[in-house]
Amino acid sequence: MQIILISDTKLVADGLTAMAERAGAGSVLVIDAAAPDPASRGGSAAALYREIGLDVTVTDPLTEPMPDLDGFDLLHLSGGNPFRLLAAAQEIGLKEMILERAAGAPFTLVGSSAGAMVLGRDISHARILMPDLGLTDSAGFGWIDGPVMPHMDMSGWRGDVIRAHVADNPDPDWVWLCENSFECRELFPEAELAPDEI
Repeated sequence: MQIILISDTKLVADGLTAMAERAGAGSVLVIDAAAPDPASRGGSAAALYREIGLDVTVTDPLTEPMPDLDGFDLLHLSGGNPFRLLAAAQEIGLKEMILERAAGAPFTLVGSSAGAMVLGRDISHARILMPDLGLTDSAGFGWIDGPVMPHMDMSGWRGDVIRAHVADNPDPDWVWLCENSFECRELFPEAELAPDEI
């Protein structure tokens, strides 16, 4: 499974377009649980994928049924509050769903901002800017070996808070994403599944 880590969908639109074309993607599921917006379902991610001709479905698993991932070539986890997104993922067993889907056929997962954070080891550092909404288990999927910090070069006070936190909490495993970062990783689902699940 290919994993793409980004901070801002709009700033890497060309990279996402090229990636979708290389992957031969025809359908994409956008999970907007981090920031569901009835006025603009799926935000800039859904708009981009529709613009390049993909069949786009948007869902918030906390309030809507989760579609079968077998019907999609690409999954995009949008930005917003990573605690809400992680709560949704925990509630429906999203990590396991993704592993099962990726074990069956080529699959691409895009994590944008909050979406990238939940793919890392833990999201507790997001409390510097976001309420944790009472989520007690802040362990991420662990597919990125370290905490993911997006928006490292963001301007304004939020960027200052992010950079100060990283400076005050040194960790050799930090994964820093700038606003125009486009990091590609590979995950082999068979290494995650128990032998009787393969």
